[in-house]
Amino acid sequence: MNKLRFQIDITGPSGPDEVSASDLAEFLISIEKSVIACASEFGLELPEEGPVISLVDIAPSSDRLVFSAPEPVVPAVASMTNAILSEDYDDLPRETHQELYEISERARQRGWGIEFKENKRYGILPAKITPTKGVHAPVKPSEITGTTTLIARCLRVGGVMPKAELRLHNRTELLYVDVTEEIAKALGKKLYEEVVLEGKATWRKDVWQVIDFQVASVSEFRRVDPHLAFKELSEVANGRWDGVDAIEYVRQIREED
Repeated sequence: MNKLRFQIDITGPSGPDEVSASDLAEFLISIEKSVIACASEFGLELPEEGPVISLVDIAPSSDRLVFSAPEPVVPAVASMTNAILSEDYDDLPRETHQELYEISERARQRGWGIEFKENKRYGILPAKITPTKGVHAPVKPSEITGTTTLIARCLRVGGVMPKAELRLHNRTELLYVDVTEEIAKALGKKLYEEVVLEGKATWRKDVWQVIDFQVASVSEFRRVDPHLAFKELSEVANGRWDGVDAIEYVRQIREED
């Protein structure tokens, strides 16, 4: 995969020897996280092996950091610079906005500036973060809670304060939840098997993603033939949904929310 280079300046310090290793490490981690989150959200191709971005050079007379990234990932960097320059972060993933905000706050506290060097060929704009013109904090997404049932595969469970590592259907990220010893024992007997979990969930409304789950009970998951399931649902409904436009019905519910 072809790799391209882009540059970011840390302004304020007179040279690299005035930037602590810990400060530089925090900055590099935030840049990497922001690019990965942005690339993932936009469906850009990430490398199967090796880093998404890597630091390949530091200019000796200043804090000019030279990064290398696979060509398909670079549009994510361009999108970040467009957001910073326009001060409009609505089109960025919230995780990217959060990382840029944290970069901005650390720079402000140290009296530094962060400057993306323009590269017209790659669409990277001359975006600057300064102590007086930083990145505003992202609005915290609203959350809702309610009882629900989840189907999940338990990959790991245990610990002094028991936790479970769950993989939910239709989700790549793992969900980590606190559980009681009783629930931990039940899950321990079902490792790497699909189980039915009942409990109280918390969702982020902007993406309708479960971010927390309090497990109340665990039961065995039994697969049912889809045709049989729909037949039974139809019998239970007893004609109540006949003639209902499903798409229109869902649209009306969302408008009411």
